[in-house]
Amino acid sequence: MTNGYANAREAQAGALQIRKQIGASFDQPLAIVDAALEMGILVHIMKIKSMEGMWCKEKRLILLTSLRPPGRKAFTCAHEMAHFHFSHGTHIDELLKMGASADDSPDELLANQMAGYLLMPPFAVPSAIQTRRWSPDNLTPAQAYRLASFFGVSYTGLLNHMYYALRIVGQPVFDRLSATKANAIRGRLCPGIDVSRLVVVDQHWKERPVDLEVGNALLLPPSARHDCSFLESVDCSEAEGAVFLARAPGLGKLKLSPDSQELLVRVMPDEFHGFAENRFPEKNNVYHTS
Repeated sequence: MTNGYANAREAQAGALQIRKQIGASFDQPLAIVDAALEMGILVHIMKIKSMEGMWCKEKRLILLTSLRPPGRKAFTCAHEMAHFHFSHGTHIDELLKMGASADDSPDELLANQMAGYLLMPPFAVPSAIQTRRWSPDNLTPAQAYRLASFFGVSYTGLLNHMYYALRIVGQPVFDRLSATKANAIRGRLCPGIDVSRLVVVDQHWKERPVDLEVGNALLLPPSARHDCSFLESVDCSEAEGAVFLARAPGLGKLKLSPDSQELLVRVMPDEFHGFAENRFPEKNNVYHTS
């Protein structure tokens, strides 16, 4: 138990050090690939089925596969950044889950812990719940899915982190939320629309760009306005907002309400192959914080 507590403290400290290094807010989500680029790490995305990711110490390089859902890729990127931070040697990750790995070595466990804290800091998740006037004890699957979109992680990843690492939900809540699968939630949020990947943006989204891949669906507040020709409006009267499909790569702007700040919308090709700084129509490493 003592070693586990010490590892968690080390993982949290490492995550906060990275945020401080790149000038990122401690209470907002990260555009994690942008954060890696800010740190001078090369990020190469490839169509590889046999692995989740790789940290190559000699080349200061993170290798990611494009054949995984965005939330899973985000966690893998954060995991490899942890290897960099702790000066771990070159390592190939074959399977990654929030809180578990195909390799249960101390380095891998520490990297998993730090990845969770880097993407979802201990104070950011409770703050996000409180800001939305929700209760951890009464979270609905749809609310948890919205939180996962906000932090750019998978639904399962969010639940595991809230339960195992942050301890802000108990076993009954964790079991109840885990019993509902992400695809079922997407079906409830956008009835009648067959999409495997849905990003939900609410009025509390502030700093992080809205990142999509071609084919992703986007659910916005009814008051939102955008200038994105690559987003196609979808008729879904039962949805809790306005639904769009990302039809092509592109860059554009979005306002969630007339008086809100502008957000950048970025769409990359599906199963993109190449260096991460080229994943959008023009080089656009725009990670900024206030």
